[in-house]
Amino acid sequence: MTRDELSQYIFDAYSVEPDYPFPKDDVTCVFRHAGNRKWFGIVMRIPYRTVGISRDGEADILNVKCDPLIIGSLRGRPGFRPAYHMNKDKWITVLLDGSAEQEDVTALLDMSYRMTESKMKQAGRMILLNGPSSAGKSSIAEQLKQKLRESGADPVIISIDDYMKLEPGEEIWEDDVYEIVPDMCRDITAALRKGRWVIVDHVITSARIYDAHIDAAEGFMSMKVLITCSPEILRKREQARGDRFIGSAETSLQYLYPKEGYDLRIDSGETGADESAEKIMDWLRGKNMF
Repeated sequence: MTRDELSQYIFDAYSVEPDYPFPKDDVTCVFRHAGNRKWFGIVMRIPYRTVGISRDGEADILNVKCDPLIIGSLRGRPGFRPAYHMNKDKWITVLLDGSAEQEDVTALLDMSYRMTESKMKQAGRMILLNGPSSAGKSSIAEQLKQKLRESGADPVIISIDDYMKLEPGEEIWEDDVYEIVPDMCRDITAALRKGRWVIVDHVITSARIYDAHIDAAEGFMSMKVLITCSPEILRKREQARGDRFIGSAETSLQYLYPKEGYDLRIDSGETGADESAEKIMDWLRGKNMF
């Protein structure tokens, strides 16, 4: 795995980009948690001989935090060295020159990410925002994501809009939505297992779609929020958007599933996105989900 491949993997897995914290050094970079700002990886370029390898030239290296119980065995494997400039009992150095197996590198990155995250983030949470089309869920989801991040969480939005492949104005049927359920639920479960807060932005109109998403979060704490507004407001928003089949908003309101059983109900016609997100945060605090 090269430096560039590493950066791409980290961005895809954790939505984290390299940070260059040292003035006049455009080579050394660190990868941090968005919330607690702790490093879970640092990349440097050093001479091979610095890490005890009898070879000319330089190599990119990655330092990651590691379980002390396996550090000893890793040091004897190709591509691994005692931690350079870090606590050798808790960190290990990986050569980014192809000598270490890529699967081992990504597994250690995942371990380092978990070991350096805040306690609040170590258990995934799902917040399901369900409501008709044009109810304002996406705006609320973005505000909620920002508030969670400011509180030290590592949130991700998983939205139906990112999975549906539709042309502007194309009509959507329940069967169309059901086809994307496996992919959405797979990504929800994967993010939860990494300890992330998952904000699900959805328009659920059947029991089979709803049950699949609840099953995807089995074993994790979750919150279910109904976001809706009057049909008149839905119609106005739908017309203003111009990218939805006219009538979809009211139809999805009519067939929305479930009608009851939510932890919180929000009327987005009366409450703006920021205030709505704060109501969700207040509920989470009250239930000690942080």
